[in-house]
Amino acid sequence: MNMLHHRMLLNGSLFLLLTIVFTMAFWKNSFRSAEQDWFVQHQFDSEALVIGRLAETQLNGISSYEGRLGTYKFDQERRGLYTHEDYVYEHMDRSGVFLPYDSQIGFQGMLFSVLDQALSAASNIEPLKRKNILHLVASLLTALTISALIYFIYLEFGLFVALVTAIVALYSQWLIVFGKNLYWAMFFMYLPMVITCFWYRNFSENNRNQRILFVSIVLAIAAKSACGFEYLTTIVIAALSPIVYFGIKKSWTTIKVLFHILIVGAASIIGFVFTFFIHVFQQATGNNISFGDALTIRFLHAVQRLHKKVEDSSNEVWVQAGDATVGDVVGKYWNGEAFDLGYFFGDPTVTPVTFSVIIILLAILSPLVLASDEFLPSLARQRKSALALISVVWLSFLGTLSWYVFAKVHSYFHGHMNHVLWHLPFTFFASTYIAVIVKYCYSDYAGKILHKIGRKGVCIGIFTASIISIIICAALAFRFDSKYDHITQNGEKLIFSEDADIVGYIYKNKLVLLTNSCLPYEKENLYIRASFLPEDSPNGNADSYINFNTMDAPLLSSYKGACSAEIDYETTTPITFTLYSNQEPLGKAALSIDNKLTASPFTDGNWSSGVSRGYAGFFVENTIINRKLLKIGSSIEFAHSGQRKIISVSTSKAFINIAVSGENLNARGDGYPNIIYVGERQVIP
Repeated sequence: MNMLHHRMLLNGSLFLLLTIVFTMAFWKNSFRSAEQDWFVQHQFDSEALVIGRLAETQLNGISSYEGRLGTYKFDQERRGLYTHEDYVYEHMDRSGVFLPYDSQIGFQGMLFSVLDQALSAASNIEPLKRKNILHLVASLLTALTISALIYFIYLEFGLFVALVTAIVALYSQWLIVFGKNLYWAMFFMYLPMVITCFWYRNFSENNRNQRILFVSIVLAIAAKSACGFEYLTTIVIAALSPIVYFGIKKSWTTIKVLFHILIVGAASIIGFVFTFFIHVFQQATGNNISFGDALTIRFLHAVQRLHKKVEDSSNEVWVQAGDATVGDVVGKYWNGEAFDLGYFFGDPTVTPVTFSVIIILLAILSPLVLASDEFLPSLARQRKSALALISVVWLSFLGTLSWYVFAKVHSYFHGHMNHVLWHLPFTFFASTYIAVIVKYCYSDYAGKILHKIGRKGVCIGIFTASIISIIICAALAFRFDSKYDHITQNGEKLIFSEDADIVGYIYKNKLVLLTNSCLPYEKENLYIRASFLPEDSPNGNADSYINFNTMDAPLLSSYKGACSAEIDYETTTPITFTLYSNQEPLGKAALSIDNKLTASPFTDGNWSSGVSRGYAGFFVENTIINRKLLKIGSSIEFAHSGQRKIISVSTSKAFINIAVSGENLNARGDGYPNIIYVGERQVIP
C-alpha cells in the first residue's frame, strides 16, 4: 500500500510539473520556442473577434447578438493606439457598431465572457489584467490536455520516452504560438483524443460505461464545433487512433475494432450535426431570415471552404486556392518548420527541423518494428506495442493530410497557420516512436558492450544520467531573462553605422546602449557623447555625456563582458553617438528617421502585398519610427498611385493600418516591395 501511495505521488507530481511547464510555455513563451514577435502577434486578428465579444458582453450582456463573436466599427481617429475591440473593451465606449461574425457559434467567446464578467464582478480587475488572466486560463487548459497526452505516453512507454516527447512538444513552435489564443481554444481540439486515450486504456465492456463514452465524445466534438468547424477530420481521426492502438496491442478482433470505431465515429458525427443545426438556428434568428435560407448560406459557405472553384476574381488568393491541386496544398506544408532551436540559442544560423525531415526519418525507422529477436531483443519482447504505436503514427499522419485534402481551399488559403495540424497529434506519436527505438537500441547495444567490459549496472547509471541531463536542459531553458536579455527581445532596435561596436534599443522611455568594446577598454575612461536635435528646437543641438558601467553578465547572456548605459529618451529625433576612450574617439553611430518604408509582405483575403483590397490603405509593422512618421494629414507618395494624404491611422499591437485619400491603391504597383515616401526626408546634419 505504501509503494502504491508513493507511485501515485510520483505520477501526480509528474503531471503537475508537465502542466506548469506547458502553461508557462503557452502563456509567456518561457522556453523561447518561437520568435517573440511572432508569439505575440500570431492570430491576433482572429483573437480580436473574442475580445469584441467580451466588450459586447460588458455593454449589453452575453445574450446580445445571440452570443456571437464580432468586431467593432467606429471613428478610427478616436481609438489612438488601440484596436477597435480593445478600445471598446477597455473604455466601455458605446459609440461603435458591433459587427457579428457568422462563421461559427462563438462558444469560446461565451465561455471567456462568463469568466471575464466573474473577474470583473469579484474584484473589479482592470480590463488589461483580466485579458492577461484569460490568456493564462487558456494556456492552462491547453497545458492540461497536452500534459494528459504525454502522461498517457508515460504510462504506456515509460519516463524516458515521455520526457523526449514532452521536450519535442515544448519546442514545437506552431503548438506554442497557438496555445494561449482565445479564439482557437486548442484544448477543445485535443479533448476528444484525450478522452479516448484514457477510456480505452481502462477499457470496460460495461454497456452503461459505453454510453458515458458516447455522450462524452458527442459533447467534446460539439464544444469544438461550437468554437469553429476547422480541422474536424483531423480531430476525429486523432480520437479514433487509441482504438487502433489498443486493438493491435490487445489483439482485438477486427469486428471489435470496427465496432468501437463506429461508436466514436457516430458520436463525433452527432456532435458535429447537432452543433451545425444550432449554428443555422442562431444565424436565422440573428439575421431575421428563414431557417431554410440560413441553412443554404451555411452549406454554401462550407462548400466554398472545401473544394469549390472560386469565381470572385477580385480575391486573388481565393481564386488560387480554388484552382490549386491537392498536391499544391500538401506541398505548402511539407517543408514547414516543425521547430527551430535558433530562437532558443539566439542564433539564426541554426537550421530548423522541418516536418518533411520528421516524416522521412520515420519512414527510415519504421521497418525496425519488425526487427528480429537477435537484432533488437527488447523491441521483439514488446513487438505488439511497437506495431500498435507505428500504426497510430501513420494513421495520425493521414489524419493531418485528411484536412489538407478534404478542405483544400481552406488549407491553401490559410498557409500561414495550418501547419499546426501536424501536431494533432502526428508529431507527438512520431517523437514517441523515435524515442522508443532509441531506448531499445540503447538498452540492447549499450548493455551488451558494457557487460563485455565487466561494468555491470553502468548501463542503468548512464540511462539515469541521460534522464537527468534532459531535465537539466529543460530547466536551463526555463529561466528568467536578465534585464538586458529582455530589452534585446522586446525593445525597438536602432540602426547604427558599422563604424562603432554599439547596439541600441529604445525600451520603456529609455535609450539603452550596449557595446562589446567595453571589454578591452574596461580600465580606461569610456564614455559616449550623444548629440540630439530636439523636436521643439530644430536648429538647436544638445550634448549629453554618458559614462558606461560594466555589466555583470548573467548566465547564457548574449552580452557577456559587455557594457551598458541608459538615458531617458522618449522621442525618435535624429541623434548621433560618438564613443570615446580617454578622450579619443573610437567610432560613430547614428540614428536617423528615414521617410522611406514599404507595406508589409502579407497577402490573404483582405490584403494583397500589404495593400487593402477593400479601401485605399495599407499596413506596416508597428514600430516607434513608423508611428512617428505616419500622422493624419501627412503627405504620402506611392510608386504607382502617386501623392495622397493620410486620413486615418489605426494601430494594433503588431501593425499600423493607414487609410489614404483617393481611390484604392494598386497592390502590384504600391504594395511590397515598392518604396513609399512619407513627408519630407529627415537627415542628420
